[in-house]
Amino acid sequence: MQPGDILFARIEQHDQTYKIRPCLVLRMSHTVGKGPTVTVAYGTSQRATPEETQPWQLLLRPEDGPSAWSVTGLDHATVFCFDRRFVLSGYQLKKAKLVGSLHISVAERVERVIAAAVKRGWH
Repeated sequence: MQPGDILFARIEQHDQTYKIRPCLVLRMSHTVGKGPTVTVAYGTSQRATPEETQPWQLLLRPEDGPSAWSVTGLDHATVFCFDRRFVLSGYQLKKAKLVGSLHISVAERVERVIAAAVKRGWH
């Protein structure tokens, strides 16, 4: 697993239930005594249109082209919300399923999204 990978993971919802969600790996780290942790951006298919996507969100969709879309492992257009990040570790990380990755052709978009997220206070 590495930054840019897409996985499905159990994410706790506001009502303290869990849902399997697509997640984009943003950062990986390892803490002595605690093991690996992965920071991910939450993905959703709701409001997954160019008109509704915010600058700090990354929209991936079939219209990105066959090469870019086929490597994602996603079934539907998905928005990854860089302002909704989660840290996965332990059981959650062990149960996460790697399904794909970002294509190099979306690298510039990712850089713009990160810059917008930083302006919003993401670090």
